[in-house]
Amino acid sequence: MHTIETQDFRLHYTLEGRNLIVRSGPFRWTIDVDEITGVEKASGFMMARSSPALSLDRLRIEYGRGASVMVSPRDRAGFMRAIEAARKQPG
Repeated sequence: MHTIETQDFRLHYTLEGRNLIVRSGPFRWTIDVDEITGVEKASGFMMARSSPALSLDRLRIEYGRGASVMVSPRDRAGFMRAIEAARKQPG
């Protein structure tokens, strides 16, 4: 599980079975790993839109029909390995 917490604001990225759960304050995204169509590095000012990422050094996860969410896990490589492992689990 990849979790970032601050005193007043909770931000969690969790893999539960075959679902990536992104929680940011009162907001929650549930993404089936099979619906992920791409993950790319998204950093810098041009990607500085509101998202559940505490850093501008982000990953953009594209899923479904044109949906996307940006995250900023501390361990990008470990996060990606965890997503790939979840995709290989029998569904």
